[in-house]
Formats: sequence, structure tokens, C-alpha cells
Amino acid sequence: MTANAEWSPRGDFSSLVMPDGSILLIGGTNINVLSSNPDTNYNDVWRSVDNGIRWIQVTSNAEWSPRSYPSVGLMPDGSILLMGGLGNSGIGLNDVWSSTDEGATWKLVTPDAGWPGRYGQSMVVMPDGSIVIIGGLSYIPPYNSTVLLNDVWRSTDGGKTWTEITANAAWSPRYGQSSLAMPDGSIVLMGGSNIANHFNDVWRGELPNPLFSEVPVAAQIPLATSTPNPATTTPMMNSTVVPVTTTMVSDIITASETISPSTSGSLSVPVTQRNSTNATANQVPTNTPGFGIISGVGAIAAILAIRKWTR
Repeated sequence: MTANAEWSPRGDFSSLVMPDGSILLIGGTNINVLSSNPDTNYNDVWRSVDNGIRWIQVTSNAEWSPRSYPSVGLMPDGSILLMGGLGNSGIGLNDVWSSTDEGATWKLVTPDAGWPGRYGQSMVVMPDGSIVIIGGLSYIPPYNSTVLLNDVWRSTDGGKTWTEITANAAWSPRYGQSSLAMPDGSIVLMGGSNIANHFNDVWRGELPNPLFSEVPVAAQIPLATSTPNPATTTPMMNSTVVPVTTTMVSDIITASETISPSTSGSLSVPVTQRNSTNATANQVPTNTPGFGIISGVGAIAAILAIRKWTR
């Protein structure tokens, strides 16, 4: 679209697509370990209305302090929320800001959200308008240490107040992961890093309970081998076909459940429940259509709740 956009070269910024199709670029940094130039964090906002060809600066100095890795989300009413990130002090932030004019002006929602200041976190705006912030890196000055997080926090009032959903989710502590709000109200978390290593695992959880700490998820999303019949499809969020009972264990255990979703027969599925660090998932038998490699009784139950199976 363009080899030289009007905004200065940078990374670790956030971006949004607005309801009118315009694009916003927000904050970021020009840090370059190979350059002798001083690092610069930004608190500017840029907008493009032609798919990124040309950019206009909405503001050169937003009310929030310059930062990289901010989390930005679009609310159902069209307003924008910005929170957290890495400030000039090198310490993770936990303030929350809101804009109702496409980033031109910002209002402080709270200077202290309650969760530890962080950067590299992921954030999703749920279909019901609640906000979920997940994981990241937190720097604690008194101890001069960086802490990786795997906590999950939720706000139902536009970021003013927050409730900790879990302090220790089933996935390992990390930053730089990606999280998505799915149409059914669940959350998918992917990848990230613990500084020493990068991940390619995928996790899924539901609100308000259980969330990640209680629902082991698929290492690979199941692939359907046939087109689902809408007449026999049960929505996951409202399904009571299969009760989900999950216990995380330190070692591999193998169990066999018989699930009877219809009167025409039952389906016996051997499954393997494991943790995320020291086990290898078993292959589900090839005579079971629609499944790849999976782990966890909870994952099997949640997936089978979507579709009723017959012999």
C-alpha cells in the first residue's frame, strides 16, 4: 500500500479497525539494539481512511504517557480503550484510558486498574462488552526483577474496576501472546514467549467460569470431515449434552468415556488428559470422524457438545 507511511518507523504499537473501516495506529517505540540513536516511545495516534495508503496524525501528544506494547480494544459503542504497556521508566503500566473521538482526545478511566503493571499482555473485548486482560511481563522495581504472568483479569464496567479470574492459568506464564474473542463467547490464546523460548500452543477457555485454569484445550483444533447438520448442532454455550468435569494432573492418565448424544447409539472415545509441559497427546482412533490430536477430558466434552454424533 505504501513503502513510506507518514508515521515514523516503529514497532510494538497497537492498531485498530474502526466501524467506518478506517485504521488507527497507536503508540509504539523505535527501539533498535543495533542503532546508536536514543530509544523513543510514542503517544501519538495516526489514522488512514484508504486502507493504509495515506495517514493523518490525529494527535501528536495523547493524554496518556508515551509507551510501547499498549493493549487497545474497540468497545461495542465505538469508543476505544487503551491500557498498560511499557513506559519510559522501563516499568509496566496499569492505567486505563478511553477515547470517544477516534483517538483525538483521551480520558483517564483509572490510574490504577488493580492488576500488576505490565506489557506484552493480550486483551480482548467480549461480545457482552466486558474486557479481559491476559498475562504479560511485569517489572517490579524494588526487586529489580521481571516477572512473567499467567493471570487473567476481567472488567464489566469499561475498565474502571477489575476482578481477577485466575492468578495461575493452566498455560505457562508468557508475554507477546495473541488472544481472540470468539463469536460463542469463548477466548482463544495462542503462542507467546517466556523470554528463553517461544510457544506454538493453543488454549481455549470460557467466561465467566470455567476459564483457562479449568479447561484443558486441544493442541490442534479438530478438523471436521463432513459438513455439520444444523438440525443436529448444539450451541456450546447453551449445551447440557455433555457435562464438563476436569482435573489437571501432573502425569499422563488415560481414560475412556462413553458419550451418548442421541438415541441411535453411543460413542466411546479413548482420550488422554495431560498437563502442558511433560506429556505427548495420544492420537484419537481413526474411526472417530472429525478429530485430530487432542488433550484433556474437558476438551473432548466441550467439542462433542457442539455436535451430536451417531454411529
